[in-house]
Amino acid sequence: MKEWDRLMDGIDAPPAVQMRSYWSDEGANLPPQYDLAVALAAACLIGEPNRLLDLGCNSGQPTIDALGRAGLANIHVEGYDVLPEEVATYFLPPDASRPNFVFTQLDKDEMRLPLEDKSMDIVLALNVLFRADNALTMLQEVCRVLREGGVAAISSNSRLHAATRHWIARHALMEVSQKYRISTVGLPVPANGIFSNDLPELLEKVTGFEIVAEESQVGSTVIDDERIDSFFDTIMLEAARTDLPKKYYSNFREEVRNIGTRLQARAKEKGYDLRDRVDRKIIIVRKRSETR
Repeated sequence: MKEWDRLMDGIDAPPAVQMRSYWSDEGANLPPQYDLAVALAAACLIGEPNRLLDLGCNSGQPTIDALGRAGLANIHVEGYDVLPEEVATYFLPPDASRPNFVFTQLDKDEMRLPLEDKSMDIVLALNVLFRADNALTMLQEVCRVLREGGVAAISSNSRLHAATRHWIARHALMEVSQKYRISTVGLPVPANGIFSNDLPELLEKVTGFEIVAEESQVGSTVIDDERIDSFFDTIMLEAARTDLPKKYYSNFREEVRNIGTRLQARAKEKGYDLRDRVDRKIIIVRKRSETR
């Protein structure tokens, strides 16, 4: 049995509740991952940013918001994801503005991006490698579409990142499946992909990349009512990667809230907060000149 499954299965509360000494208050105010990735990428880029590839974009809104906060709202963003756009944007507010964003659905079995060589200034590949069937091939494609002097922000989580959130998601899906008597494929668990500790060695294998910056985010966040709502969209997108029928998304969302509320109450009875672990690494690579 994999490490993640040993932690998650056969217990009546997630590690955030049971392993009090494991969770630290340090890092509770970590900057959002997309803000940090955009800031690091902009600082390391040679030349002006005009086109950005958002790989595994979901709705694309986190990237658009981060670019706006960084004063880079005019960059043209091309978002790619294996999810259909109607699923990726399911809970996006109707008035969400995305004037410089184009969404393209990828065939999960297609290894080559439908983009020209050296066509991108910046690539974001945040939290996608642990789901990739062939992470090295994905990174080689990122290198191909990146221009010389362009940069890619690449991140991956540890095996214990967001353990509480994943625990809630799995059990919410089970509740919906049983209540409505539907069969679903279990939530994809990051257990076989590339994790944060694997990133540097993997990136060294990509000809043309040089690592120019690295940042680790380690800490935890309190899961309160606002936090449950804020991370729900991510959980829903995980469910969308299963075969959960779309008509049950709202039921799934309600189960997430119910389970989160129960866990909050249980943690309060024990005298401490319900927390979710943050443990990821962001690495910035720059594409070297071919004449070097």
